[in-house]
Amino acid sequence: MNAFYILIIRITLSMALSWFICRLFFHGTSIIRVLGLAVIMLILSYLFENMRKNERKE
Repeated sequence: MNAFYILIIRITLSMALSWFICRLFFHGTSIIRVLGLAVIMLILSYLFENMRKNERKE
């Protein structure tokens, strides 16, 4: 898989999971908060991947 497909999969998963989490725990959540949580989840996924790759190099 190339990087573009991985990005699309991660965006889709972060949007779906953030929507599910916000609707489950915060019933009256606006779309702005769902998008904010999705962005945070997407950033964290790339951060954790980078940390994992750096750990393997050492």
